[in-house]
Amino acid sequence: MIGSGTSDHLDTKEAPGPAEIVLPDSGTMTLGRAKDNTVVIDVSTVSSKHASITVAASGVKISDVGSTNGTFVDSLQVTAGYSKPLTNGTTVIFGDEFLAKYEFVDDTTPAAAADNAPANVVEARAWIDAWKSKQ
Repeated sequence: MIGSGTSDHLDTKEAPGPAEIVLPDSGTMTLGRAKDNTVVIDVSTVSSKHASITVAASGVKISDVGSTNGTFVDSLQVTAGYSKPLTNGTTVIFGDEFLAKYEFVDDTTPAAAADNAPANVVEARAWIDAWKSKQ
């Protein structure tokens, strides 16, 4: 089961994970609860070594590295050891949709460049505001 449907079990008004994850221009980054990951998501439903994101000329891909609670792309679980492409607007969940839900925003598109947005961002969206409003 993914998430409990509420955030009532939390003792803080701060979102537990990073609000946005800026991807490198190329290469692989690791995500998980352990401090030695490129991106630390300090949420109990995120495994210490949870997932990796690879940025290459061919696009951005995410892989689950054997997490306990799974990595989901647009509600479909990523099988450990396999990768799924991320496209603009893709929703990514690391273990719990109420604590670690992100939307992939490709800010390298011409429209985004016009707004001077940073390159390749996986960004938390309205769920943070919705989550905070319940506090």
